[in-house]
Amino acid sequence: MKITSEKVFGIDICIGIPTGELAGIVDRFFELKGNPSFIAHRLFPGGYSEILFNLGDVLHASISSSKNENRRITCRQFLVSGIKTGYFDVTSPVNMHCVGVRFKVDGIKRLFDISPAEFTDKDFNLDEVIARSAAHNLYESLTECRTPVERFNLLSRLLIKKLISSKNDYTAESIVKRVLSRPFLSINNLEKETGYSRQYLHRVFKSFTGISIKKFQQINRITSVLKSMNKNGDSLSGLTFSGGYFDQSHFIKDFKQLTGYSPASYLSSVRSFEPDPYFF
Repeated sequence: MKITSEKVFGIDICIGIPTGELAGIVDRFFELKGNPSFIAHRLFPGGYSEILFNLGDVLHASISSSKNENRRITCRQFLVSGIKTGYFDVTSPVNMHCVGVRFKVDGIKRLFDISPAEFTDKDFNLDEVIARSAAHNLYESLTECRTPVERFNLLSRLLIKKLISSKNDYTAESIVKRVLSRPFLSINNLEKETGYSRQYLHRVFKSFTGISIKKFQQINRITSVLKSMNKNGDSLSGLTFSGGYFDQSHFIKDFKQLTGYSPASYLSSVRSFEPDPYFF
């Protein structure tokens, strides 16, 4: 496991990038600990699901989904967070200490016997997914670990054990991997390359991820644009084409839906507060 750490906005951030069996399923393990220097922070959808263990003060967030539904979530001990299709605002606790696992877009389906569609834009207590006793035992074990690396290794061992016992649909997995490896490939080209109809491709992909191929591609395009904005400061027209869009109106609509900002307002003011490095 590759470990990196840094301190940003008063938070000590430790990230563990898995290798071996978990590399295709888990994007990263992370630990956030400290006293945040910001009151609230807006986070954008990134096409991932997470299991979060809260060892510090209670966490609060409000979420806006792509269906224009607003709701609030609270994390006291542990939370399973499905893929988000809209932005969410996190209120900073005085004392932050979180440990989590971020899954790749199809990862949670490959580990747990659940339908990812039931988790999209939703959050559950971990004891609604696994046995209550197992969830609480895991939480207690994490509190007893002395370092982030110990916590990452504990979670890694449990996930590998779960992976070994899970059943795989290799045909469906190969289709999902094809879509994930080429997120900007058109549906027409996917049909030609795989030999499957678009209806079948959509059905298989959504069964593994909880979101449609179209939504996955939309999130990837806007995530790509956000990274470019924060590094290069390209013009609006340059960002439109670099994100794979053919017209600005379509780009602006998607950008506002996923971030809550227009590209112009984000460029002029919001990006001065850089996104947390564990999200991009």
